[in-house]
Amino acid sequence: TAFTSFGGDDIVFVFGGNNDVFIQFGAVAQGLPPADAVAGITTAGTELATLVKNEILAKGARRVAVMTLPDSSNTPGFSGLPADNKAFLSQLSAAFNTALLAGLDGSGARIIDARTLNATVQASPSSFGLTNVTTPACNAQIIAGVTGGRVTDGSSLFCNAAPAALFTAAGLPSLNAITPGASASTYLFADSVHPTTAGHKIFADQVWTQLKDFGWVPENL
Repeated sequence: TAFTSFGGDDIVFVFGGNNDVFIQFGAVAQGLPPADAVAGITTAGTELATLVKNEILAKGARRVAVMTLPDSSNTPGFSGLPADNKAFLSQLSAAFNTALLAGLDGSGARIIDARTLNATVQASPSSFGLTNVTTPACNAQIIAGVTGGRVTDGSSLFCNAAPAALFTAAGLPSLNAITPGASASTYLFADSVHPTTAGHKIFADQVWTQLKDFGWVPENL
């Protein structure tokens, strides 16, 4: 809603809904009936589609790319859950995507299927130059030490892959928080849910290919 209009040459990307999935999933753990969570996430998907139509397309955007949600149950943060819990988490993101796509049908927005891409990468990691698609590259214990115990969840916001030798100022600890033997270039996940630089590049390459397929950028770029 910060934009009152879009130019015909603008490309607008929309990628939202993951936090809605996490909130609904957490609410079920606190006692919310699963059916209510599915209804809630369906509403969220429909609302996002409405926002795309009313606040982006209706304001002049002609090139709008909307991403589907990946399956969060296959991330390190949730992969260890019992099978029933994982299946329900997968169901939530799928329900969001179904509502989002239904709401955008005929709108003119183009879809980039991040869910399928992520599944393809995890099924065949070596095809994308990856060696690990199941564990985070960032080390929660190292991050906790660097932050004085203030961050304990291994968030990639506090993870740096720069060589320790770069941190030479007096009293400055090494801010390299990558697990020994791990690499941001060959691991898919930086933390429990977020991609590494390699993961982001894989997705960016896919998006770039899609933009060419849409005819939004020249083929020779």
